This record gives sequence, C-alpha cells and structure tokens, in this order.
Amino acid sequence: MRPERRGLPGQEPTRLDAGLDGTGRSEDGWDAYRQTNQVEHLPMPQPPVACSPEELRALLRPLAARLIWWQSAQQSLRHPDRVIAQVMELGTFEDGEGLRQALGDGRLAQVLQRAEPGWFSPRSWTYWQQKLGLADSGSIPPLPRRGFEA
Repeated sequence: MRPERRGLPGQEPTRLDAGLDGTGRSEDGWDAYRQTNQVEHLPMPQPPVACSPEELRALLRPLAARLIWWQSAQQSLRHPDRVIAQVMELGTFEDGEGLRQALGDGRLAQVLQRAEPGWFSPRSWTYWQQKLGLADSGSIPPLPRRGFEA
C-alpha cells in the first residue's frame, strides 16, 4: 500500500496532492493533474515559405552536425529526409517546432510516409503521427519494418 502523497515536508498539500475529491485519490491518478495543468494549445505553425535547396541545407546543417554524429554534416545533407527524421526522433521540442514552421506539416508528414526501418522509435512515431494529425491514438500505423525477400 502506497502512502498518500501530501506535499513536501513542511508544505501544505496542493490541490494536485489532494485530488479532485480531497481524498488524494482519483480514478486513474491523473485527474487532478489534468485539471490543474490544462495545456494551452500552441498556435498552428504558419504556412511554410518556399524553401530553396540552399536554404534547406542551411536550415539542416547545424541540426545534422549535432544529431548525426556518425558522419559529417556534408554527407548527411545528401539525404535531407534522413536529417529531418533524425531531428524528429532526437531533436528538442524547439528543433521540431522550428522544422514545422520552416518546412510545414506536409513536409514532415512526407518524411513519416517515406521513413525507413530504424528511423523512428515507437514513441516518436506515435507522437509525430498524432502531432501532424495523421492518426489518432487508436489508429497509429505500424512502424516501418525490415523484411527478408526470398
């Protein structure tokens, strides 16, 4: 049996600690969190400005240098979809939002559709499918898988 959480020593319990009904319990344990931490929806990114190949390389170069450590940024930039996927997989929230604003949701959705096996973890795959409005939580498409052809 877990003890009820009632704030830090010397502090009064918060509304989150007390739960919705004041007992410290809720049906799934998250009701009080949901109620006290309503997330404001972020504004949708502006439509992307047409991006020339040079501008795309300039945008992706620092990200490639930071997130694709096993080869040079120059080599990585030969495959922009791979760089974009790596940003979606390992980049910060700000990196991902920057790509959304610069390239648009359609371009990121294209990368998901063209993804090769191993580019995305299940967590990132699910996040981006939902974030880009391609699927809801009950209909996430399977990750790309490697196969053997006979």
